[in-house]
Amino acid sequence: MSQPAQVSDELLENYTDYYKSGPSQWRDIGADGKLMNILGLCDRNACSSILEVGCGDGAILQKLSENDFGEKLHGLEISATGVEAAKKRNISTLSDVKVFDGYTIPYADKSMDLVILCHVLEHAEH
Repeated sequence: MSQPAQVSDELLENYTDYYKSGPSQWRDIGADGKLMNILGLCDRNACSSILEVGCGDGAILQKLSENDFGEKLHGLEISATGVEAAKKRNISTLSDVKVFDGYTIPYADKSMDLVILCHVLEHAEH
């Protein structure tokens, strides 16, 4: 039986302190453009539950909340410092944000209306 994919120690180490300084203005500015792309692609159709895989410090989740897009937002991130930075944003519609293994999504299939991966896939090892 094959082992499930795991994030390498090297990749985890790279992101261990990546978000330690908390939310950044640079990521906030980038999230503005990403928000516009998301809203344009969705044509502002209602999405009740949204998951961002690789949410970093929560910049996009915050922009979604500020624009009343999504009633329940969820975030997954391999970096504990990213999760803490996202929590510090106090996003009003954020249901949960948690550390995950980088490969196993801890939500049931079809439980989200929209899943976002923004600048994430190029960092995946497998």
